[in-house]
Amino acid sequence: MIPVAFSLFDLGMALGAVMALLMAGSGISIPNVVIISKIFKPKLLAGYIITIFLTASVTGFLFNLI
Repeated sequence: MIPVAFSLFDLGMALGAVMALLMAGSGISIPNVVIISKIFKPKLLAGYIITIFLTASVTGFLFNLI
């Protein structure tokens, strides 16, 4: 994932968007969600996905401000 993010950054993608991609891509990948769905109940799984999404988005916005 890091080489893809580095390439996108070199092509002009904003640093905040790259950081959000790295965080959300690893936290909400399909294999990760499948494994976690076997452990968590659906309500908790939805909370996990929303938390990862919001954390990645806020981090992306903060990196763009810097």
